[in-house]
Amino acid sequence: MIKRVFTLTLSLFLMYNSYSCDVCGGFSSGFTMLNSFKKNSLQLGYKNARYYGTSSSLEYDTKDVFQLYNLELNYRLKSKIILNVTAPILFKKRHTNGNVKTKNGLGDIKLIGKYVFVNKTTKNKTNTYLEIGTGIKLKNGNYDNNIIDEDLPKSFNIGNGSIGIPVTSRFIVSKKGKGLMAIANYQYNRPTYTGHSFGNGANISLSTFKEIEVEKSKKTFIPQLSAVYDYLGKDSYPNNKKDNLSGGKVFYLTPGLNLKTKSLMVGSAIQLPIIQKFNNENLETKAQLNLQVSYLF
Repeated sequence: MIKRVFTLTLSLFLMYNSYSCDVCGGFSSGFTMLNSFKKNSLQLGYKNARYYGTSSSLEYDTKDVFQLYNLELNYRLKSKIILNVTAPILFKKRHTNGNVKTKNGLGDIKLIGKYVFVNKTTKNKTNTYLEIGTGIKLKNGNYDNNIIDEDLPKSFNIGNGSIGIPVTSRFIVSKKGKGLMAIANYQYNRPTYTGHSFGNGANISLSTFKEIEVEKSKKTFIPQLSAVYDYLGKDSYPNNKKDNLSGGKVFYLTPGLNLKTKSLMVGSAIQLPIIQKFNNENLETKAQLNLQVSYLF
């Protein structure tokens, strides 16, 4: 039972640094659905996020639409060592007064190793789990320092042009198919080759879930409710001065529903921004759609 519950919840949340806009540089959503109840999984995820902005002079409006297709592998090398690999494919589109500009391609690949520090069951059948991991975000995604010549911000690049160091931790407690999970993520971004530094990102999330088994069908429905606090620091120029129109914070409330079979899991969730404060006060985000399908092996 402990193995089934904990491997089910190992990847409730991951810190995606794949979305961006004028002020956020790489605003993460900090969220993805349940993805596995066996030791290994191959997942295809989809996310749609929109940001709306108005210039302070009211001369133009912008709408940025970001679509992410995320291929993710979770592979247990040993009982306490987990390898996580994510490869994002991004489609970024900016609408400005009837004009449309796009950037598409493979984003920065992330490699993370996780170690399971706690995985035990008490006499009253309460399960406790703790994992902590770190790794590297590569800079393979296309980064054009002169993108501003196209009237696009540097954050509109497919990659952010620098090595990143992600750190993640997860704590899970569950009993009889019901559970809570707390997670904290942080990513340090090194400067690009020109000296520009995107803001470091962090998020804290809490999720509750419940397994509902359908008799005789070998199917399990798993509703979940998640709260995510997302923070991104300000960008830095090569002279170390801060970009005061970058960074911000968002609090999301996220209901979701997953369906699990023996070797497949599908899920959907809607992220609802409850509180948002961007350093550019003329920017806001709307509800964000998350979808996923996972092959379990």
